[in-house]
Amino acid sequence: MSTEYLSYRDAAKLLGVSVATIRANVAAGLMPPPDARVSPRRPRWERSRLTEWVRQGGCGPAATSAETPTRRTTISATTADGSSASRHPGFLVFEGMDGSGKTFQAEWLASGLRRLKFDFIACRDPGGTALGDRLRSLLLTNDREDDDDSPCKVAVAPRAEALLFAASRAQLVAEKVLPALNMSQIVICDRFTLSSLAYQTTSGRLTPEAVRTINAIATDWVEPGLTLLLDVPFEVAERRIGPARDRIEARGRAYFEEVRGRYLEVAAKSPDRVRVIDGSRERLEVRADALRAIRDHADAENMRLLSQAVAALIANTSSVETQAWLPPRSID
Repeated sequence: MSTEYLSYRDAAKLLGVSVATIRANVAAGLMPPPDARVSPRRPRWERSRLTEWVRQGGCGPAATSAETPTRRTTISATTADGSSASRHPGFLVFEGMDGSGKTFQAEWLASGLRRLKFDFIACRDPGGTALGDRLRSLLLTNDREDDDDSPCKVAVAPRAEALLFAASRAQLVAEKVLPALNMSQIVICDRFTLSSLAYQTTSGRLTPEAVRTINAIATDWVEPGLTLLLDVPFEVAERRIGPARDRIEARGRAYFEEVRGRYLEVAAKSPDRVRVIDGSRERLEVRADALRAIRDHADAENMRLLSQAVAALIANTSSVETQAWLPPRSID
């Protein structure tokens, strides 16, 4: 019986990932390289050896027959209010109040994966696209107090605010998030729909049902597979933010105490999708917990390339080299 050899494209189909992911993880040493002895110009894998490596805990789902297996890219899910959504296991979101450290941790994760040449995209919400960045500026920028035309001096009704955030999110999903997920890329996002549920429902601004409906339409019912909620008391968040405040950050203690409560309320209803992490600790401790949560999620969803990459980051979390992975300073 002749030996069957697999090209990069064949291996990608077998493992249910993109060719770019295969190349990046071979380069990072996260999976065995193809055999150049078969063809120096077009190295290939022996199917039997690659399949055996998978069965022993390598990347991707184990192949038990001649059929080509595929990894799930979406899961039918039910939200806390009983509505349906498409949950994408490869969609990872960092959430939390302003000053929680979520942006720092999201950027730190992206920095580490980038050093491993892992196939992913990173984005932020609101923003992340040309349209989104303009809407972000309108929604958040705190211009000079003496400027009567400052965006912050333009009254924004709660419903209008929610719709503007949703518009930015709709563009982000259409332009960045869904195309990446459809290519089996991992998506790391700084904020998503949970932010609107926490912020836009506070102080009686809008009902949770209204916010969910607005965002379901905006995102085409796309939901992250895992949300990491960095929880901090108001005092910690206020100290980290400092005196410079954007429109939202300037709303005061009572508002943010309620935002924090909203976050924790949603997390309590969806513990399988939202992991609460104490964000008031040292950054390395927070990072370690976040990485373990992502690794556990990746293992549960059979995303072994991601699991191996995160395991490599965990092994280096306390090392001196990790300090070189620090992103530019950010506190939110």
